[in-house]
Parts: sequence; C-alpha cells; structure tokens
Amino acid sequence: MRSRASLADRRKLVYCRALCRPGETLEKVAYFSAFATWRPDAYARHRRYVAALQNSGVDCHMARFSEQSARCNKCGATWKRHEEKETDVHFSMTFLEDAIDDVFDRAIVISADGDHIPAVRKIKTRLPRKQLFAATPPGRHKSARGIMDVCHSGTNTTAGRVARHLFPQTIFGCCRPTGNDQTSQLRPATGMGNCW
Repeated sequence: MRSRASLADRRKLVYCRALCRPGETLEKVAYFSAFATWRPDAYARHRRYVAALQNSGVDCHMARFSEQSARCNKCGATWKRHEEKETDVHFSMTFLEDAIDDVFDRAIVISADGDHIPAVRKIKTRLPRKQLFAATPPGRHKSARGIMDVCHSGTNTTAGRVARHLFPQTIFGCCRPTGNDQTSQLRPATGMGNCW
C-alpha cells in the first residue's frame, strides 16, 4: 500500500542520521505526541505521519488530549479547549529509562519544550558520561533557550536543513490507521518531534 504525504507532512519528517557525528550509529528514535481527534483533517494527517514514522521503525508514544471548559472573566463566554496530557511524562520516563538502560551514549533531543529540562538535568546529574544534544525545531529557537542551556551542546535546526532530509513524497506500506500506538525499535529514520 502507499500513501501520498503532503508537503507539510514531509517537512516534519527528517532523517536523524543527519544529526549524527561521523562514527556514530543511530540506535533508536522515539517520537512523542498526541492525536487531536476532534479535528478530523488534522487527525487524519497526523495518523498518516505516525504510520510513516512507525513504518520506518520509529518508537511512537502517543498520549491524549483532555477536553476542558474555559470561561472568559470579562464577558462570561464559555468554550471547550483541549490540553495535551501525558506527552511530557512519556518523554521523561522513556528518556530516563533509555539513559539508565544504556541505549545511548549521546542523545539528540529535538524539542523546544521547557518541560523536558528536568529529565535532561537528572540524566546529566546521575549519568554524567551521557552527552545530551539539543536540536530545536525550525521557528522555535527563541522558546528553546532553556533546553539549549541545559544540554551539553545544540543547534538551531533550519527549514532548509529539514528540507534536505525529507522522506520521499510517496511512502509505501503506511496508509493503514494506527490502532496500536506503541511499536518497534528503530534503526533508520525519524520525525520532527521529541526524539533521541
């Protein structure tokens, strides 16, 4: 089976090997996110994206959104909002577990999320031989200052660099819905999410 990925989806897909140094072997890529199930078009695109990642051997950890009521203090208007739940916990627990299990010597964290800073600090403190490298997603450099500061080194990923490492426009074998949110171990490729 084949699925034609949109250009927007393909821009999110990056080969992590491009961030590896000469002589390094990419052992695992983990992706952490949640499906926005209340937005049918976005949900369908995200499921195709996750299927492509899984088809490439990426370990995908899918969390959930919680629907909550919100209210304006000035006019009293109410609406529903959605808050991502468990993604940062999945990231932190998996990252710490992989560090303890010696899955990596150098981790590449592709994120601008400050909620990942405690896990990075804990690994630096408890496992000082582990090298932690931050790669901020395009357009997120200013908000990534915190994670860049706690990692040993890092880089600001540009849209041009991402464009040079896209998956092909047509991806074979990944157009089935992803009912199982947890899959295999990796060897080759990744996406612009939180990974190492």
